[in-house]
Amino acid sequence: MQRHPETFPDGPEKYKVLVPVSMSREEEPLVQGLYQIFRGWKHPVEITLFHALTIEEIQIQPGEGSNFYETISKNKSLAESKLREYEQFLKEKLPAHAIRVVIAYEQLTSPIEAVQSYLRAYPSEMVVIFYKGRQRWEGWVGRTAFWDLFEELKTAVLVLSQPFTFTPKRFLWLCEMDEEDYKYLPEVLRLIKAFEGSLYCAKVNTPGSFYGHREFQRRVLAFCDYIVEHVDPDFVPQECLQYNDKDVLVGARHLMEDFLMDVLMVAPDGPLSLSEVGRLLATGNFGVLRLPMV
Repeated sequence: MQRHPETFPDGPEKYKVLVPVSMSREEEPLVQGLYQIFRGWKHPVEITLFHALTIEEIQIQPGEGSNFYETISKNKSLAESKLREYEQFLKEKLPAHAIRVVIAYEQLTSPIEAVQSYLRAYPSEMVVIFYKGRQRWEGWVGRTAFWDLFEELKTAVLVLSQPFTFTPKRFLWLCEMDEEDYKYLPEVLRLIKAFEGSLYCAKVNTPGSFYGHREFQRRVLAFCDYIVEHVDPDFVPQECLQYNDKDVLVGARHLMEDFLMDVLMVAPDGPLSLSEVGRLLATGNFGVLRLPMV
């Protein structure tokens, strides 16, 4: 694996973001759109564009006289050339931040193993992955690998299905506002402060899980009291919403659209299943941020 460049020793510690990148042409606008997410950040960011060669990419053509190692070298050069293009573009758009390129090629592993191995060696605060719905992925990150990354990574995972044209600021956390959610509050506030965004919390009332008005108000007060007493005395959510709908999936989509939210935040054990998250991403109107595991 290419040695990771050192960060600037004398500057403030960077917020590290890992972006697994395939060689798909369809992915180019999503990679280039990363600058919209981070261009307003005052805190320095280090974005690592990461690709790992897999055995599926190494196709030997005996008639051409190439051997296994020559093919690896060729594929590595092609991947590096593409990632360098992205690196140069992002450096021009984000001159205050650091952009890195890393290509793992010494061990041909699956995408999930390659990403997990890299994160063990070089931890990041966030991983950004791209979702393309029902379209066939070219090469590296297929649909199975995508959901493995979304479900298994310990760090925060931001999923994009289309590039942002602005810096996301309005974050909606879909939660029950009960004690099970309290453990995520330090990470939620840390992410909101990193983005310098606004936090909205929402409970979707469904026939199977319904809070009356008084019960909802009791939970909201307890929720905000916990934030003030145990997490941050100067922070409260912008608004706590109660929304009635036929199921959580439909309610989440309506909330995001009706209140013009930019990013939907969900806990690893939150109210949405993986298939429901996929259906939300297929709308393409907002990102989904899966909170880190705690």
